[in-house]
Amino acid sequence: MCSFGELCDQPLGAADYLKLASHFHTILLRDLPELGPFRLASLKRFTLLIDVLYDNHVRLLVAAHRPRSSLVCGENHRSLNLLDNHRQLIDDLGLSVNGRNTPDVALFTGAEDMFAFARTLSRLEEMCTPAYWHRSGPKRSVD
Repeated sequence: MCSFGELCDQPLGAADYLKLASHFHTILLRDLPELGPFRLASLKRFTLLIDVLYDNHVRLLVAAHRPRSSLVCGENHRSLNLLDNHRQLIDDLGLSVNGRNTPDVALFTGAEDMFAFARTLSRLEEMCTPAYWHRSGPKRSVD
């Protein structure tokens, strides 16, 4: 059993999470807090952790004080809903991530992270399904 703080509030990276995934087929994560751009470093590590666990078919049990659907607080949940508006504004302004106007995109710092976090929430949903559990862990069926 690991706490969110032990895995996501510490300076850990992909190599650390890969080592964890290679040693354990199931991980229990406790004390999952409300997340959002106000905890950007922890949010990025959590996103990376979930990506590594998902890609390596590690089962994850999460102990949190709120359901997955409300892991992002109200203000930050609105941030997820605004991503499409930000993309539209970036297009309207003619900004490019790889072009001359790249510095201007800094106005939208955090939007990409929130998009990645939306993907993380989707992966967490999938990681709770019987199909995921069947193909993960010690490779056994779960009823």
